[in-house]
Amino acid sequence: AQFTFWRAVKSVQVEGGSPDAVGSVRRVTYTDGAVEELRIVELSDLSHSLSYEVFASTPPSRAAAALHSVRLIPVTHDGSTLVELAAEFAAPGEWTAAVVQDAAFKKKEMLEI
Repeated sequence: AQFTFWRAVKSVQVEGGSPDAVGSVRRVTYTDGAVEELRIVELSDLSHSLSYEVFASTPPSRAAAALHSVRLIPVTHDGSTLVELAAEFAAPGEWTAAVVQDAAFKKKEMLEI
């Protein structure tokens, strides 16, 4: 999981664990200068899925916790792939709408390959 398909990603460094293992850490630097540290919490070749938690960010995130998932689903009739993105957040009540809106924007941007 290198996230280099995403145009907003400037660089990715693996900082902890084996690059292909649950528990490994990525330091993702975005083109706008933001930096997030992500921990891989699920990685499945069988279901073509990846889940990661954001445990640190600069500038600080308004979300107290964030868990993201990406799943690739083969479409058999035409050989294409459906990309399923999901996220769960914990945020103070006054920030919940802003956190969800920001995540929706970033997920849409992620799919603009």
